[in-house]
Amino acid sequence: MAKQTIDIGTTANDGTGDPIRTAFDKVNDNFTELYTDDAGDVGSITATAPIERDSATGAVTISLADNGVSLAKMAGIVRGKFIYGDASGDPAYLAAGANGKLLVADANGDPSWTSVSGDATLSAGALTIADDAVDADKLANSINTEIAANTAKVTNATHTGDVTGATALTIANDAVEHVMLENRYTAKATSTGTGSQNLNAETATSFLLTGNVATATLTIQNMKLGQVIDIQMTGTLSSAAITLATDFSSTTFYKVGATDFDTAEKNVIQVVCIDDTDAAAIINYSVGKLTADTTP
Repeated sequence: MAKQTIDIGTTANDGTGDPIRTAFDKVNDNFTELYTDDAGDVGSITATAPIERDSATGAVTISLADNGVSLAKMAGIVRGKFIYGDASGDPAYLAAGANGKLLVADANGDPSWTSVSGDATLSAGALTIADDAVDADKLANSINTEIAANTAKVTNATHTGDVTGATALTIANDAVEHVMLENRYTAKATSTGTGSQNLNAETATSFLLTGNVATATLTIQNMKLGQVIDIQMTGTLSSAAITLATDFSSTTFYKVGATDFDTAEKNVIQVVCIDDTDAAAIINYSVGKLTADTTP
């Protein structure tokens, strides 16, 4: 219902206003509407975080709780910006930085972005010292002392023992013993494998194959000019069919003598590298039967 206004006339008692009954009927209607609408008034206030209230009814004070504003409640922040306290104590945005920038603070604690300069550069998180930037002043004193001491040396030490001399060094006669040779001249390799195998001449000079070789390609690797290796085969050889190969790009094999591989006996194949040119290697080999015999 719209508000009903009592007509009080133009002047007092001029007889133009509402009669008393009509006037109080309007009063009753207005009060009835007020009391009837009171059922829809707020009975109490409930607040959820981060909003707080000091009471549920009556004079209610609504406030924002301390630490109540979460990231989800904040307006969108431009990518890369920071929020900091400015000189007035108010929150402010710091503009986004860029590649190669460092975040620094001035004497008042106010942050800003700055570029790295001088002897180093910064890019994508990597700090790079410029070429020739580390001079003597930047080296530790102990390093400079050692450099100076080494620079002051004007003569070479004189070597003694198996190697002699101060400028041109000389290995003494008969000084190179068997234990000083690399494995390609001194070591033995044993294999119980079957089928094709790689024989690395860099790691051994004698190869003992004790397995059932059967049909197999024996690939000799890393041979050097003048190197000799022995391949001793003592396993089950009844079905052996041996092919020799190397890791050179091109190799010519020459068989020395007429003896063939004997599948009924133990065999030794002796291999000599005549030329280790990768595209034109030459390998000589001979086959012999192994027999336990002290009389040649």
